[in-house]
Amino acid sequence: MMLFPARPMNTSDNSTSRSSSVVGRWTASSDWICGIAVLALWLITRPYRGVRHDALLYLGQILRRLMPDRFAGDLFLQATSQERYSLFAPLVTPIVGHLGIGAGELVVLACCNLLFMLAVWKLSEGWFDRPLRWVALMFVTVLPHTYGGLGEFSYAEPFLTARSLAEPLALFALGQLLRGRVAVAIVLAILSALFHPLIGLPILVIGWMVLVMRHRAWAWLGVLLVVPVLLCATGIAPFDELLRRFDAPWLSVVERLNPQAFASKQSSLDWSPLALDVLLLLLLLRSARLPEGLRQLAKSTLLAAAVLTIAWVLAADVLHEVLLTQLQLWRVYWPLHLLSCMALPMVVFDHWRADKLGRWCAAALGVAAVAVASNWSTGWICVLWALAALAVTRKLRRDGRERRSAAPPMPTTARA
Repeated sequence: MMLFPARPMNTSDNSTSRSSSVVGRWTASSDWICGIAVLALWLITRPYRGVRHDALLYLGQILRRLMPDRFAGDLFLQATSQERYSLFAPLVTPIVGHLGIGAGELVVLACCNLLFMLAVWKLSEGWFDRPLRWVALMFVTVLPHTYGGLGEFSYAEPFLTARSLAEPLALFALGQLLRGRVAVAIVLAILSALFHPLIGLPILVIGWMVLVMRHRAWAWLGVLLVVPVLLCATGIAPFDELLRRFDAPWLSVVERLNPQAFASKQSSLDWSPLALDVLLLLLLLRSARLPEGLRQLAKSTLLAAAVLTIAWVLAADVLHEVLLTQLQLWRVYWPLHLLSCMALPMVVFDHWRADKLGRWCAAALGVAAVAVASNWSTGWICVLWALAALAVTRKLRRDGRERRSAAPPMPTTARA
C-alpha cells in the first residue's frame, strides 16, 4: 500500500520541449511578423506629437546656433542652458538646418528610437530564446517607460532631447560589456555621458560594478572619486559647486518647483514601481538558465540603485548639497526599470511552467505589473500580494520536500 501518491509528472520538461519545438519552427518570416508587430505597438503607444516638453529647451539651443542674432540674448540660453555639457546641439543643428525643425526633429527621433530598440534586442541576446526575445521587446514597448518620482521622467521619450541619443549608446555599451569588449563598452559609455552626463553616469557605475565582479583589480578605479574633489579645490565648474549647500529660501523654491529632486517629496505610490522593479530582478537572479554575464548585470544594477539612492537621499534631503542634487542620482532607475520590463516575461514564464503553485505566483506578478503600470492606487497592495504568493509558495514547496525526505523507503514489492 502506498503511503504517498506518486510524484506528478514534471511539467517543466514538457514546457521546455514545447518551447524547443517553437524555436525549431522559427523562420525569417516569423522575425518579420514580430518586427512589424513591435513597430505597430510602438507607433500606437508612443505617437509623435511634435516639439514639446524638454524638446523645446533643446530646440532653443539649436536655434541659437542657426540664428544667433535672434537668440543670443535669450535669458535661459545665457544663464541656465546645459549646452556646454552635451554634444547634442552641435550634432543635430546641421540636420535641423537642412531639413527644417519639424522634419529634422522627426528624422533624428525616429533614428534614435530604432537604435534604442536595436540596443534592447542586442542586450537580450543570450538571455532568451528567439521567440521570447520578441516578447521581451514587446513588453519594453508596451509597458510604461516612466521612472523616478511623480511619473515625470521616462526613457525613449516621444520627443527629441539629448537623452534620446544617450540612452541607446548606454545600452549598446552594456551589450558590449557583456560580450567582453571592455574597451568598446567604455568608449560607448563615455560617449553616452558626453551627450547627457546624467544618463551616462549610472551606466558608468553599473559597468564598473560588473567589471569589479569579474576582476577585483577594477576596484582601483574607485580612486577616480578623488578627481571631483581636486577639481572643486581648483574652482573648475561645475565641480566648484560640490561643497555648496542650498540656503533656506533657495531650498524652498527648488522644493516647490522641482519636488521630484527630493526623495522626501515622493508619495508612497511613487515608490511602488521601484519596489516591483527590484522584486522582478531579484526573481530573475533565481533563474537557473540566466547567463552569468546577465546575472552580473542584474546584480550590479540592483547594487548601483541601492548605493545611488542612499547617496541621493543624503545629498538632497539631508545635506542639501547643490551639485549632488543636480546630478539627479535617481536616474539610475532608468536602466533598473528597463531591465525589469525585459525580465518580466521570463520571470512569469518560469513560474507558470513550474507547477500549479508557480501559476499562482505568475498570476500575482502579472496583476501587480498591470496595477503598477496603470498607476492604480492599489499598486502597493498588488505588489505585496505577489510577495505573499511567492513566500507561501516557497514554504509549501519546502514543506513538501521535507515530507518526502522524511517518508520511509517504499518496498520494491508487496506481498499479501
